[in-house]
Amino acid sequence: MACSVTEICDEKGYNEFMKGTVVLNLYSKTCWPCTMISPVFDNFSYDEDFANIRFAKVNRDVPNEGLRGKLSKFNISATPTFLLLRDGVMVESVVGADVEGLMRMLEKTAEEDKPAATGEVKSPEAGTVGTMSGGKGGKDGCTV
Repeated sequence: MACSVTEICDEKGYNEFMKGTVVLNLYSKTCWPCTMISPVFDNFSYDEDFANIRFAKVNRDVPNEGLRGKLSKFNISATPTFLLLRDGVMVESVVGADVEGLMRMLEKTAEEDKPAATGEVKSPEAGTVGTMSGGKGGKDGCTV
């Protein structure tokens, strides 16, 4: 079974998690489209077809300056935004609650990342990376 989604809460957690192929969900708790697509994203993390992809999310409302600095290089202008990263380098993105676009990105990535061997692939344990602190709302809930 594939892993579930890991919440990344600070710069240290980001640095520890960004190895290999990662799909990162940048969301806001005040964003209605984020709330609607979040369970879909979570369900994808359990799909065996995506076992070689690590799933993580970052609450953009968390005021962690180190983490914000890491994310600033991606020029995020809206939430939700889904980033496909390979060893921390952005390869592709899907902006908005676009289920079909997210599915296409995941299917394409899974196909590219299929292991050559038939051995079992072990997925990392899910959980929380880093520490969570209080948050603040975005400008209008969906733009950042």
